[in-house]
Amino acid sequence: MIRKKLVSAGLVVGSLVLGFAGQAEAAGLLRSWDATAAFNDSFNQGWGDGHIAWLPDMINGGTFIADGDFTFNEYDDGTAQFFGSIVAKNDTNKLWDVNVWFEASGAGTGGPKKELNGNAYANNGGPVNTADWYYYELDDEKASTFTATEGEYAGDSFTIFDASNGRFSAQVGEGANGKNTNMGMSFWFGYEGMESGHSDFNVDLTAKSIPQPQSVPEPATMSLLTLGMVGACASALKRKQS
Repeated sequence: MIRKKLVSAGLVVGSLVLGFAGQAEAAGLLRSWDATAAFNDSFNQGWGDGHIAWLPDMINGGTFIADGDFTFNEYDDGTAQFFGSIVAKNDTNKLWDVNVWFEASGAGTGGPKKELNGNAYANNGGPVNTADWYYYELDDEKASTFTATEGEYAGDSFTIFDASNGRFSAQVGEGANGKNTNMGMSFWFGYEGMESGHSDFNVDLTAKSIPQPQSVPEPATMSLLTLGMVGACASALKRKQS
């Protein structure tokens, strides 16, 4: 009975330690942002009435706004997640749940994409320095989707793809949303059944506070601790048998 208890204790300790090691390897939240509709400012005199997503093939004008909170999370392994719910500005029966996964990348073959007036940019004396922007592409290992559980599209879903074919990555930074000089993000995407290049994300980003992470031992340290615990259990068992 004692032998069983000792062996069981060793297995429990090992399991707990391996569990902690798994946590240590998980991606940590680096930055978190509230994503809100981006409106034009004085540096962009073009069309734009403020949207999270522009989907002109779904509704006249294409304007979809946030239906509740919308979030852009960036992780220390180079990935990012853009997620929340959107609703058509002029038709509350058109709703989508959005879940998009990115991974860090370069600017693309044509980036950065400058959509503001020329006087917005630093080389012309403006406040926007594209050298400070950073970029993401869609994460091939994770599906990026629009799904609907209610409203006109209930039961429908689709997977999005890069409408620019690598020319323009998602860009993040001051002025990067293409609508104003605020901190923001933009990305140009397509989806099955629709023409590429007719769908955009354009958002302002406001930093959210991140809870202080709990201290988790490094995997290598935990491995040594695991060996020590198992060794102690084995020694105790040997003494008991003697």
